[in-house]
Amino acid sequence: MTSRSAIVVLASELPDPGQLSFAPLMGAVGLFIGGLLGHLRGVSDDERSRLTNVGTWSGIGFGLVVWFLGFAIHPL
Repeated sequence: MTSRSAIVVLASELPDPGQLSFAPLMGAVGLFIGGLLGHLRGVSDDERSRLTNVGTWSGIGFGLVVWFLGFAIHPL
């Protein structure tokens, strides 16, 4: 399996951006990225907690924007 086909298979398993479950999924991705950045930077526990918090809310906000756009475009 090539990397291109692996990406296609992974993308086919993700929820449709038009589903409301897309926003919490993006929040989970943001939480992971914020925690990973805090771990790689070697910051304190308080700063790592802040980064995961920012990542979670940023991911949820991004997911909701994509969902609203998909919801608005759908009737067209």
